[in-house]
Amino acid sequence: MPYRVRSEGGEVKFESLYEIQRAIAVGLVSPTDELTEEGAENWRKCNSLPALKDAKLESSSPDSGRWVIPVAALAGLSLVLLFTERFRYWGFGLAVVLALGLSQITFKVFQKRRVR
Repeated sequence: MPYRVRSEGGEVKFESLYEIQRAIAVGLVSPTDELTEEGAENWRKCNSLPALKDAKLESSSPDSGRWVIPVAALAGLSLVLLFTERFRYWGFGLAVVLALGLSQITFKVFQKRRVR
């Protein structure tokens, strides 16, 4: 069932409560913004609905970006090694190790998000 959410900035239409819950999680909608079902005119706070009562902004952890620079540096080193004739296989090996490690991290994050 479609819903409309209004705040100081205007009004937005959402197709489901799940979409509103995700919008609250990423900070697009505040739990104190008002919503109504499509076609109705009675507005109420988002956090007054049981389905949205526990919805809150997801905070990123302080060390969520700590691996960006080391991984980028290793990827750059891998590229440099790939284009040098003497160390080409080392570059390929480093690229494979990085790809496997990043796929493991991605899988773990996906599993963590799916449980919520």
